[in-house]
Amino acid sequence: MDAILTVATGTDFCRNPYLQVFFKSLSKCGYKGDVIVFTHDMSEDIRQIVQGYGYEIVEIDPTKIVYILHDRFYFYYEFLTKRKYDRVLLVDVKDVLFQDNPFKDAPENEPFVWFAGEGGVHSQSGWNTNDQRKCQLEMKAEYRHDLSNQPVLNGGTILGTNNEIRSLCLLIWTQILRTEHQYTDQAALNYVYSILKNDPIYTVLMPQEDSWAATGQGINEGWFKPHWINGKLWSLNCPYFLFHQWDRTEYKDLVLEKMGLVIRKFPEPERLPPCHEFEKAVISFK
Repeated sequence: MDAILTVATGTDFCRNPYLQVFFKSLSKCGYKGDVIVFTHDMSEDIRQIVQGYGYEIVEIDPTKIVYILHDRFYFYYEFLTKRKYDRVLLVDVKDVLFQDNPFKDAPENEPFVWFAGEGGVHSQSGWNTNDQRKCQLEMKAEYRHDLSNQPVLNGGTILGTNNEIRSLCLLIWTQILRTEHQYTDQAALNYVYSILKNDPIYTVLMPQEDSWAATGQGINEGWFKPHWINGKLWSLNCPYFLFHQWDRTEYKDLVLEKMGLVIRKFPEPERLPPCHEFEKAVISFK
């Protein structure tokens, strides 16, 4: 049995209609395994929507949460220690479109981990370079790694076998705890990969060469140029299996239209607080 693990916390976050892109596209992509949604404060009406898709909700202990984007890796580790799967996908929930079953071409009888390369290297990205600098700032000099020529790995899309993913989650989480400096789980992942990269278990799939995953960051940086064909984002010769960070790209409205989400924009009265997610938009379902 395979599993997809994701986190949805925060009242406003869980009500974000962009989550419907994740749930609706996943339900139609041919995936048949478990879907586990970790939360601690999801409202009852949103729970009913999630469970209506047949997905399982796992409660997180709120007393163990410091910063959920980091601590999710501890919760994943703890969960995968107690419940065993064949293969596991760790993925963000708000900005992922599934175009095919992401497990379809993955190995079945050998340990592996797939990382989603963004399409460029650290020297091409000021944001990732600065994030990595913070990650290594307090390390002894001999433990610092120059990641200039290392591919940028996306922190929100990782697929692999149960034990390998479980161990990786613990590595990422403990790396984040090492310093007071604030940096992302993506920086921790990229540093950890600089140590693991010579192990053949770990593979980086680049969007210029492989159709597994495309990221909006890579598209916006111009590291690769996909095509929108017949309602899907395509690589060189076939659609990508999943599209992460679609909401950051020029394809956003096309994705929303594909998923039956209609945006009707209107001027926002000055007396109302600004909309926090939808650019002064009303979202409705067809």
